[in-house]
Amino acid sequence: MPISASSPSSIPNPAPSNPNLSPEARGLRSRLHALRGRKTLLAQHDYITSGTRYFDEVATIAGQSSAIFGSDLGFVYNGSKPEAIGHCGPANLTEPGHGIHWQYAPERIFAPETLPEFREIDLHQLRMDLVERCIRLHRAGTIITLMWHCPAPGCGDSAGDDDLWHGGKFPEEKWREALMPGTALHEQWTSQVDRITPYLGHLAEAGVPVLWRPYHEMNGGWFWWGPRCAPGFEFAKLWRNLHKRLTRHHGLNNLLWVWNANAPRDTPGDEAGAYADYYPGGDVVDVLATDIYHNDYRDAHITGLLEIAEGRLIALGEVGHLPSLDYLNTHRDISWVMPWGGLLFRFNTAEVIREFAPLTAATD
Repeated sequence: MPISASSPSSIPNPAPSNPNLSPEARGLRSRLHALRGRKTLLAQHDYITSGTRYFDEVATIAGQSSAIFGSDLGFVYNGSKPEAIGHCGPANLTEPGHGIHWQYAPERIFAPETLPEFREIDLHQLRMDLVERCIRLHRAGTIITLMWHCPAPGCGDSAGDDDLWHGGKFPEEKWREALMPGTALHEQWTSQVDRITPYLGHLAEAGVPVLWRPYHEMNGGWFWWGPRCAPGFEFAKLWRNLHKRLTRHHGLNNLLWVWNANAPRDTPGDEAGAYADYYPGGDVVDVLATDIYHNDYRDAHITGLLEIAEGRLIALGEVGHLPSLDYLNTHRDISWVMPWGGLLFRFNTAEVIREFAPLTAATD
């Protein structure tokens, strides 16, 4: 069943979080607002090493490429037990269970002797390849969204077995120091941010606007940047520091800022808190998104975003199971939905994917 068309949303269009947006970013923003209420776009995530494998596979099944291509600026894995950190480790570089070059040699499945592949990659080259990929796709009419699984400040671009996790590895005193200018840890955080700036800058120079969604799923307990909502060292300060550094200091005007939480849940040991406790404010956000896994499509996950969005765009930043078309018909304000890598094909049949073919075009 195709998603019904409707008149454009009457919700007001707030000012962008960066008043100096590039013409290309302003154009993308206007385009998404014009589609709001009329069409939800289909996106597809690829790992930084998988090129456009999944993006291309969608096109093969659906007969047309996804409207949005997503990927990750990534990190270098430098630990001994990648299987213990699951999706927060090498799986963000490549498909779980395979070595770093699996897309070229699928027979090289994950084994202890493949660990050097995760430690000795040339991250700069991977990121430059990603930049070129994004430029090429943009010129072909594809919208780009990027994220960044980054290790804790002090780790640079290299993540060990626990450097992405919250746990006890990044206690509150370190968090407070990382947020405070003039401290050693804040300088390390600044250096870490500055290392990714050139890649985003290359995209800006090429006229590529980016739906930029850093520090995602901050309301869950699995990354070092979450869950932080206590007064004095709440997540909002980290977000605002990053927004200021990239927009004001580095002048990256091609970014539309996507604040991407996880769908709230009370699963014991895997909780995700209320959106409002982690929201940094509309003056530093252009899009509000949520990640929905386990086919947990509740109306509250969308209405909760709309309650704080004040007219800003909303999206499904990551999913495993695709939502039903009835769900999208009910929540027409959803601007896009992005399946995560190979999970699209693990949890959805080719027939279901083909049903989404009308959502692959970025125009209506």
